[in-house]
Order: sequence, then structure tokens, then C-alpha cells
Amino acid sequence: MPHVANYAAFDLQSPLPAMTLVTKSPGVAASGWEPTPPQERVEFDGDLASRFEVFTARATEEPVRHLLSPEVQTALMALAERSDIEIVGDRVFVLSRRHLPMAEPAYWEWVADLAALVSVLEARGRAEQPAGLADTDSARRTRREALFAAPKGGRAAAMGCLVPLLVGLAAAALITKITTG
Repeated sequence: MPHVANYAAFDLQSPLPAMTLVTKSPGVAASGWEPTPPQERVEFDGDLASRFEVFTARATEEPVRHLLSPEVQTALMALAERSDIEIVGDRVFVLSRRHLPMAEPAYWEWVADLAALVSVLEARGRAEQPAGLADTDSARRTRREALFAAPKGGRAAAMGCLVPLLVGLAAAALITKITTG
């Protein structure tokens, strides 16, 4: 079965502690991702724990907890609930395990919102007071939700399933007819 993914990569001015956030969203296919040593699962309370699995090295657990402040957690759940996030040194990768239409303005709005979130993470990593993250544009939020909505099945999907079934049934009937005379 083919797999499709989109990702956005962001460069940082200074490195952050390595961490991986794996989505638990029910609308996302399982990744099968397993942490590599020295990363281990870090337990969080609240909504973040129900929506993401967080992995980091034991030595960087406290800095990761500092980065994932309640404000950042809220932004993560609003912007990237259906995505995996990996921070490696001075790079942040946001991976969506599905096709996203890059020609749509909503995609680029989402990338701009992710860039703002990455800026907040970077500021927290430098112990600076980051600018607030406001998700107040309801129209933008609606467009982002539509971007990640499950594709509609429709006629093409039905035909894609029915045609092979009909060909298989016809072949079985023909073989039965030929062998029974």
C-alpha cells in the first residue's frame, strides 16, 4: 500500500534539545516509529499526553519540559495535532503522514503558523520571553482543519474498489465454466 507524507523543515539559529513528538491522532495512520537510544518516553500530564508521545534523552528531559510550556502545548495541539515533530540540533521537522495540497493557500498559512511556533520554541530555548501565540483567526483555523480532513471517498474510490472485484468475479465464473464444461 503506498504511503504519502509531507514535511516542513525549519532551521534554527541555535540548537535545541533533541526530541520527538509522535501524534496519537486517531485520523492518522500508525507510523511504527520507535525511539532510538538514548531517547526514552517522557510522561506529560493533561491534553498533551493524550495527543502526543514525547521522546527525549533522560539528560535533556528538564529542558524539553521547559520548552513544552502550557502555551506551547496548546499551540502544538492546535497546529500540529495530526503531525509528528522532530527536533535535531538546529533543525525542526514537522511531518504529516498524508498528502497535503501544497498549492492551497491554507497549506502555506499552516507553514507560517508552524514557523511562528518554532520561533517561540527557539526563544524559550534561549531563555528569552517569547512573543505570544494567538490562534484567534477562526477562518484560518477552519481552513487548516479542512486541509487535514479525511479525503472524501466519492465515485472514484468506489470505482477503484468495484472494478477489481467485478473482474475477479468474471474471471472466477469463466474458469468455472471452462473446467465444468
